[in-house]
Amino acid sequence: MDTASIYLGLKPPRTLGAWHESPPSLPPDACRCPRSHRLALKLSCAGLILLVLTLIGMSVLVRVLVQKPSREKCCVF
Repeated sequence: MDTASIYLGLKPPRTLGAWHESPPSLPPDACRCPRSHRLALKLSCAGLILLVLTLIGMSVLVRVLVQKPSREKCCVF
């Protein structure tokens, strides 16, 4: 029994037009996910953007508070 199998042919096609052929098109509803999945994706993207903006705002706030001199250091008795 011959166990050799070819899974992928690595030789280029001999005809010139074979490289420029478009792949077969899928039906319009083949790659569509359910509406609830699209809504969940949009909400998670909005949440991620909100999280990044909150992180940026908190880091700016920390920098401002660290650079602001306290009143105790300025007062001389």
